Amino acid sequence: MFTCFVCKKHHKNCSGLCQHLKFQHGLYPAKNLRLKCGEQGCPSSFCTYNGFRKHLKTVHKNHEELVDTNQEVATQRHFEFESLSEQPTTSAASMLQVPPEISQNSLERMCGSVVAHLQTSGCSQSTIQTIVCSMEEVISDVQSRAQEAVLQTFSSETKESEIYKKVEHCLNQLDNPFSKFNTQTKRQKYYDEKWEIVEPKEFVLGVRMDTRRNRTTGVYSQIPVTDKYMYVPILGTLKSIFNNSEIRECFLQEKHCKKGTYKDINDGFYFQNHPLFSQQRHALQILLYYDDFETANPLGSKKGIHKLGCVYFTLKNLPPKVNSVLMNVHLAALFYTQDLKTYGFEEILKPLIDDLKILETEGIQLPFIDAPVFGSVIQVTGDNLALNGLLGFVESFSATYFCRFCLTNKEEIQSVFSEDNPGFTLRSRELHIEHCNALREDPALPTVYGVKKPCVLDSLQYFQCTDNFAVDIMHDLLEGVVQYELKLFFHKHLGLNAIQSWCILRNTPLIFGDVVERDNNHWNLLLLLIQIVDIVFSPILTDGMICYLKHLICDHHNMFKTLFHDKKLIPKHHLMIHYPRIIKKIGPLIHMWCMRFEAKHYFFKKSVTNFKNLTKSLVKQHQRQLAFYYENYCFKRFEIGPLKIKSIDSLEGGELLCHALQLDPCSDVSTTCWVRNYGTEYQIDWLVCTGTSHDDLPVFKKICNIIIHEQRAFIIGCAVDTLYFDEHFHAYCIEEQNNEHIVIFIDQLTYFRPFDKQYSNESERTYIVPYCCMF
Repeated sequence: MFTCFVCKKHHKNCSGLCQHLKFQHGLYPAKNLRLKCGEQGCPSSFCTYNGFRKHLKTVHKNHEELVDTNQEVATQRHFEFESLSEQPTTSAASMLQVPPEISQNSLERMCGSVVAHLQTSGCSQSTIQTIVCSMEEVISDVQSRAQEAVLQTFSSETKESEIYKKVEHCLNQLDNPFSKFNTQTKRQKYYDEKWEIVEPKEFVLGVRMDTRRNRTTGVYSQIPVTDKYMYVPILGTLKSIFNNSEIRECFLQEKHCKKGTYKDINDGFYFQNHPLFSQQRHALQILLYYDDFETANPLGSKKGIHKLGCVYFTLKNLPPKVNSVLMNVHLAALFYTQDLKTYGFEEILKPLIDDLKILETEGIQLPFIDAPVFGSVIQVTGDNLALNGLLGFVESFSATYFCRFCLTNKEEIQSVFSEDNPGFTLRSRELHIEHCNALREDPALPTVYGVKKPCVLDSLQYFQCTDNFAVDIMHDLLEGVVQYELKLFFHKHLGLNAIQSWCILRNTPLIFGDVVERDNNHWNLLLLLIQIVDIVFSPILTDGMICYLKHLICDHHNMFKTLFHDKKLIPKHHLMIHYPRIIKKIGPLIHMWCMRFEAKHYFFKKSVTNFKNLTKSLVKQHQRQLAFYYENYCFKRFEIGPLKIKSIDSLEGGELLCHALQLDPCSDVSTTCWVRNYGTEYQIDWLVCTGTSHDDLPVFKKICNIIIHEQRAFIIGCAVDTLYFDEHFHAYCIEEQNNEHIVIFIDQLTYFRPFDKQYSNESERTYIVPYCCMF
């Protein structure tokens, strides 16, 4: 007998249990499907029915009763005919003892999920139409054949009986579940009703005359072209976000601050002194992002005409691991970049700014909070070109005053390496107003101290461009300073992307350290840069680390100028000197970088099937996908490898596990060789950091076992001695002990990324290369 994990009802075989789960509980295949094994003591769970069936038939095969097949079929048929004769019914669902609304709705949801998967995967409407119509024909054919087979079981004498008429009537009432999706209009109506899709709005910027060539006659003529852009109402998106229970749960979680420690934006001085966010706990903290991307890669005269500008946003109220999911990167506006040059941010962002003003003054009503919830823009991020353009500063980094944080000119950046330098002037709200007033009084001036025009977002009540401290360490460091200095170090251009640059930088000391003499000046410059990158990319920072970072940057820039007399520091070198102050303002910079935002571009690039009304097609497809994922997606991305059942007393560190899980030593638990939590994978023999020792060295543990208990992952780790930190290799020298076990819950790891072991040819020792600064 197999047990349903929902209602605890018993079933003779796994097929009956699967049918029960689908039709009685509506657990149809989807991305958030979680099927738990209902057998006592088994913690296994599955995302597909195939895996669920395989588990039942292999692990719990003794639970299935061995009954005579013919007898079972006969008994079932007798039961069905008895039901028909005793209870008059008018539907096939009733004949199967399944409520008709549950049966039909479940089938519709299953078919709707299939079609939605096709839509969100980038299939064209014509392809979807063909597939749906084909499936409709297949189902119709199957139903017809099933009807003929059932009716043929009646003898000629019983065809006039009441039972025959009822069966025939029931079979005729069967609906084809794909018929509800056989046109685009029907599909759109179904999804609008089911998922409350936030419909984008199309705005007209203006009409211009464009020169076009007639392909037939070859004659050029002037035709009117209407410039449009798409806007997704941000107020509607904010309301739809909280339809997901996991998002609501994360939003309501209390954030704890510790003085002198910076984990997120709420630990920074900007948040703590903000007139809205510091006063209202649930105020919506909107992080805007602006960038351009190319949807095609043509050469020649067509290059750039399909380049799009986008405005995304995320909610900083949610933890970083939730915001890393691309479905939590929301679209606000999509437009052609060439239209931006013509009409400017004032026209394109007007609907967005109007909605943000409503959010600031009137708020929105959320179903789980009684009072209106207010909100505003907390920061704006993007690459340097995008930020300078949006905030109203010069977009040329060869300009005299290119920095959006200070008034240091392009000559002074070669000698000014700290904000503590005498005469250093930071931009302030008062200074910015003076510069904007000067531009207004004399429109002939192109810029005033790098200010090109007022920022359109300054019209908001709770935002001012000089209080925008966001920087992008991906472009500044990994695609800027790091690549520039690695090119000088290796005497060649490596042609790497951001992640490759990070990987090469971190591992260069251990790869080449044995062939470079210690105290080499160029080597020391590289080590200084690695130390800076480690601190800047740390998810947790302290006041002491920030002060140390300020001195490291100053020393690095001085050493660079000493070693490379003929080379100039690039503008991204200058931006680094602002990092210490910015971290104190808005917390760790890795939570503001552009990496996940740029990953969002891939959705639009892969979805391009034609270039007619491109922005409208892409935005509508994105909104359908977003609604589908919020209905079906599980943000707690918890995946596990093959499970084995073992007794606790047979495991190393079993006593500690008993105490942690409050289980008996003779109890069985599930073990696996790997687990993936929020996209980060952990495997046996990998190492994790569990804290720091009294001498400020990180404490590492080797993963000996991975335990799955009640949908939670626990690590049994054994001791690893951290002997010392080798500055020449920029790595921790370790020695494995394989004793002193510890039980760790994965979600409680301070540094969530695992480490792997590296080996040095010089010392024949084992090392761990850090990816951040661990205090």
